[in-house]
Order: sequence, then C-alpha cells, then structure tokens
Amino acid sequence: MQLLHTGSYYEEEASVDRIHQYIRQHHLEVNGVHHEIYLNDPGKTPVEKLQTILRLNVKTA
Repeated sequence: MQLLHTGSYYEEEASVDRIHQYIRQHHLEVNGVHHEIYLNDPGKTPVEKLQTILRLNVKTA
C-alpha cells in the first residue's frame, strides 16, 4: 500500500492515517514496517511542494 503525500513532513500523520483507514476498510493487515521515499530536496523545494511516497506492506486478513 502506498500513497503520495504532498506538503510538510510534519503533516504526514494525516496521510498515514488515510493509509490505515484504507487497510481496515479493505480487510488487510499491516505486514512489515513503514517506509518513506523522499522525492525532493527539502533544501531546494518549497515546503508545500515536498513529495513523499509513504509505503506499508500489507497482507490479506
């Protein structure tokens, strides 16, 4: 399961919550650890344009 989060790293919690909501709604289970892939350089990118791929491994319940 993955989601593209756009914005501040400090606002990622809402996106992670959306992932967990999707997992529950589709009767999946988390199967592994949370991963983040940063697509921009925070030193060169405005905060509102930062992009992070949030990933969680899942399995069927």
